[in-house]
Amino acid sequence: METKRIFIAAELPENMILDLTKTVQCLWPGMNQGIRWVPREQMHLTLKFIGEYPLDKIPAVQAVCEKLTHNPAHMAVQVCGFGVFPNQQSPNVLWAGLQKAEALINLQVKLDKELELLGIPKEKRAFKPHLTLARIKQHFPAHQMKSLLAPLSDPKSAFVQETFVEKITLFESQLNREGAIYRKIAIFQLP
Repeated sequence: METKRIFIAAELPENMILDLTKTVQCLWPGMNQGIRWVPREQMHLTLKFIGEYPLDKIPAVQAVCEKLTHNPAHMAVQVCGFGVFPNQQSPNVLWAGLQKAEALINLQVKLDKELELLGIPKEKRAFKPHLTLARIKQHFPAHQMKSLLAPLSDPKSAFVQETFVEKITLFESQLNREGAIYRKIAIFQLP
């Protein structure tokens, strides 16, 4: 049975992503050792990671996306602040958070319920809307940790921008040595 590794994500306007990228470059200039930055064109907000899924069943996932984006509430959000997962003692991911995202959170809950009907298990963890900015490698230099974490608690480093979700996209994720390459399978524009 042929499969594809797929996920569903919300995409934000390109000008907001560009502003965020410029801010990140100012806050973490030249910090590349031990960090793999997400390219601007690959930044998205994952709503549901599905994983390997049968090729012949992907149209059913597309139908769910179409149904849920046909007449949605306005998807306004606020990109606000930075943080790390899982914690500051052992960070793996640097992220930008989203607030005022009730409509988006409601969409994710509905998506999870609808996809469960297709046999795709619900998420065990609560949905925490965020944009992944970088993946921090295990061999991140300890002497750079202070520089990495400093902007997280500095009020002058705050990034706050009101924006909206433009579209929901079904992606294919192809893994290689450098990371993942994302290919758009289907795009669902939001009003």
